[in-house]
Amino acid sequence: MAISPYTLKQFARLRAYSLAGKHLAVPELKMATLGYPDCLFSVEQAEEAFWPGVCDEVPTRADSTAILAWHSLGKELGAIYETNAFMAAIGFDLTVFDVAEVRGGETLCDFNDKIPGQYHATADMVYDGGSLEHLFNAPQAISNMLALAKPGGYIFHHNPLNVLNHGFYNFNPTFYSDFYRDNGHELVGDIEAVKSSGLEYSVCTLPETDRFNAPAGDHWISVKAKKKNENAVAWPIQTKYKRNPSLVA
Repeated sequence: MAISPYTLKQFARLRAYSLAGKHLAVPELKMATLGYPDCLFSVEQAEEAFWPGVCDEVPTRADSTAILAWHSLGKELGAIYETNAFMAAIGFDLTVFDVAEVRGGETLCDFNDKIPGQYHATADMVYDGGSLEHLFNAPQAISNMLALAKPGGYIFHHNPLNVLNHGFYNFNPTFYSDFYRDNGHELVGDIEAVKSSGLEYSVCTLPETDRFNAPAGDHWISVKAKKKNENAVAWPIQTKYKRNPSLVA
């Protein structure tokens, strides 16, 4: 789980969408994440995504060296920002869900099972920055993420497209497209494939449901959705079969 330079820019975009039409003296939005997202970006990248001085009052973590070694970014960054403090600096009150307390302060909850109703419709934004692939009960997990979001709120997924054995699963665009659209929700922007190298990245657009050749190298799929209703989740039928239910040429 991480906040990368790419995801920083998506946060800025979704923050703007969430605040549109709201007149708040001190913007504060509720964000829920699955797993503690380490801040894997430079101060320059944070300022480019948000505003100059955004990190001036944000402390760094005492365990930065060990965390950066885990992410193989020790050469790129000297330290990492404390995530709760950074999110507060950009106007988000953060709740982190996990099955164990890893970085500190996590709310213990297993997303393989239905989450308690007290968490439903509590988040303006839900960030899945690389957790869905580690949850064996993926349909229940994505349903829980949707349940967390307020109506009108956003769910942002950043999961493996073709990163073998990183988790239980890699995900196709049609997984998200069919799940959200069949349940009456909205996809926001393009579905993208992201390839990272250190703190740099490249992006290409993916078709929602048509076949395509996988891009070379490890890529992550990035999907943003807007919750439009509180209806019970229905399991989708893949668009491929909705288009041609009789399976003839």
